Amino acid sequence: MSGECKVSWVVKDLIHNGEYYFRVQAVNKIGGGEFIELRNPVIAEDQKHAPDPPVDVETHNPTSSTVTLTWKPPMYDGGSKIMGYILEKQQKGEDKWERCNDFLVPVLSYTVRGLIEGKNFTFRVRAENAAGISEPSRNTPFIKAADTIDPPKVFLSGSLQSGLAVKRGYEICLDANISGSPYPQITWYWNNQSIQPEPLRKRPEKPLKKKVEKKEEEKKEEKEKEEGTAEKKEEKEGEVKEPEEKEGEVKKEGEVKKEEEVPQPEVEEPDYPTINERLAIDNSHKGVSSIVIRDSIRPDHGVYMVKVENDHGIASATCEVNILDTPGPPVNFRFEEVRKNSVICKWDPPLDDGGSEILNYTLEQKDNSKLEIGWSTVTAILKGCRYLVPKLIEKKEYIFRVVAENKYGAGPPCVSKPVIAKNPFEPPEAPDKPQVDDITANSMLVTWNEPNDNGSPILGYWVERREIN
Repeated sequence: MSGECKVSWVVKDLIHNGEYYFRVQAVNKIGGGEFIELRNPVIAEDQKHAPDPPVDVETHNPTSSTVTLTWKPPMYDGGSKIMGYILEKQQKGEDKWERCNDFLVPVLSYTVRGLIEGKNFTFRVRAENAAGISEPSRNTPFIKAADTIDPPKVFLSGSLQSGLAVKRGYEICLDANISGSPYPQITWYWNNQSIQPEPLRKRPEKPLKKKVEKKEEEKKEEKEKEEGTAEKKEEKEGEVKEPEEKEGEVKKEGEVKKEEEVPQPEVEEPDYPTINERLAIDNSHKGVSSIVIRDSIRPDHGVYMVKVENDHGIASATCEVNILDTPGPPVNFRFEEVRKNSVICKWDPPLDDGGSEILNYTLEQKDNSKLEIGWSTVTAILKGCRYLVPKLIEKKEYIFRVVAENKYGAGPPCVSKPVIAKNPFEPPEAPDKPQVDDITANSMLVTWNEPNDNGSPILGYWVERREIN
C-alpha cells in the first residue's frame, strides 16, 4: 500500500524469478473501493534489451574472392546471451547492404566468400540476442578483393640444409616448406634436370642372359682355336718355337678380349628403373612439398633442387645428396720396369669413390697361359696405387687385376692387359761369320756384320784368337 495519491508505485524486495500477482484498490474518506487484480502473474526479472553493436571489426587475409573478418563482442549484451552475429557487406559506389551469412555466426571470426575480384568492399557486424538485433558496428575501411603480393619462399628443414647421406637401397626423402601468394608452382630438379614421376616400364626378367650365352659361345670358339693350334704344333715338330709364339699370341688376344668383356656390376644399371620411375612427389598439403625416391643407387647422388614460382618472383632451395656405396673400378692400369722375375704395377684411383674414402686396394695375378688356373692374391692391404710384384717366372704371361675397397665393401675390378715376365732387352745376337782380309806376316783384318742388338745399343765387341800350333 502506497498511502499516497499516486497512480504508480515501485515494489521492492522481490525474489528474483519469483512469480507475483498484483491488485490495486482506491481509498477515500469513506473507505476502500473494489480491488482490481492482474489475471496473469508477473516474473521478477531484469528487463531484456537488444545488445550493443560489436566492436573492433577488422579484415584479414584478403584474396580475389574471400576475406576473413574478426571482431569483439558488444560491451553490453542487453541482459540476454548473444546468440550469434550477422555480417553485412557493401560494394563501393552502392547504397545497398547485403547479408554475408545465412545463419548466425556463433564465434568471433568468419570468412566471407563470393567477392568480386577487383572490387572494393566494406563490412559491418550486428549482434543478436533473445530481445533482438543490435545496431551495426562501425564500417571497416574499404578493402580490395585481390590476392596479396607475396613473393614465393622455400626452405628445407635444418637437417637437410647441410646435405643428406643415404646408403644404397634406402629411400631418399626430402621435404620443403613453401609460401607465397598466389600459391607458387612447384618443380623439383636433380642435377639441373626436371624430374617427374613416371610409370614403371616392363623389362625382361633376365636382361643378362643373352650376354652370358654369347660369352659361353666365345669361350667355346677360343677352345676350338686352341685345339687347332695344338694339332698344327704336333704336325710341325721341326718348328716348335714359332707355333708356340703364335699360340701364345692367340691366347693373349683371347685373354684380352675375355678380360675386356668381364661383366661389371654396372651392366645391370641400364635396365634398372630410372629415377623418375622410382620417384613420388606429394604436394597434397598446402605449404609443404616432399619427394621420395625408392631403392636408391649410386648414380642418384647429386644436387637436388626445389624451385617455386609465382607472378611475383622465383625462389629455390638445394640439398646435396650422397649415396654411399662400394667404389668404382680403378683406372689406367699400367706397368713399369718389367723384368724377368718382377714387375711394377701402377693404377689411378677410381673415378667414383662410392661417397666414402678408399681404405685399401687388393691386387691379384693370374697365369694367362692356363685358363683353368684362377686368380691368386698378391696383396690385400695396399694403401697406395703402386706395387712391386716379385717372384714371377721368366717368359710366362700374366694378367693382373686390382679392386678398390671402402667401408661399404669392394668394388668391381680393373683388369690389366697381358704382360710377359722378361727383361726389356736381351744380349745381342751373334755376328755373322767373320771374314779375314789383308793378310800379312804379322797382321790380318777381321770384319763382320753388325748383329741385332735386341733392344740395347751395342757398346763394343770381343775379338778372340786361337793358335793352332
